[in-house]
Amino acid sequence: MHAPECKRLLRCLSAVLNFAKYREDKLALLEELQGESLSMAQRHAELSRANAEKARAAAHFEQHTRSRGTRPLTQAAELERLEAERDASAPVRPAPPALPRPA
Repeated sequence: MHAPECKRLLRCLSAVLNFAKYREDKLALLEELQGESLSMAQRHAELSRANAEKARAAAHFEQHTRSRGTRPLTQAAELERLEAERDASAPVRPAPPALPRPA
């Protein structure tokens, strides 16, 4: 067995301490990322449930409108109807007077 040398012992202890600090830093980061991952997974589950609920409501609405024999307006058709109403009710502005031409 070898007797411990001062420089060698210091280098080994330094390596152990550096590794411990590195591990502590990385564990803190890992815990933070795990917490974010968990909250994102919960948010995803909430949004998935809300999306499924909205899809069921849309399917029910569509089935209801079909059974009544009516069709819901699409967004484009609704936009066209609203624009036509706006254009029909907008006052007609007179054309601006012509500017005199320089002589």
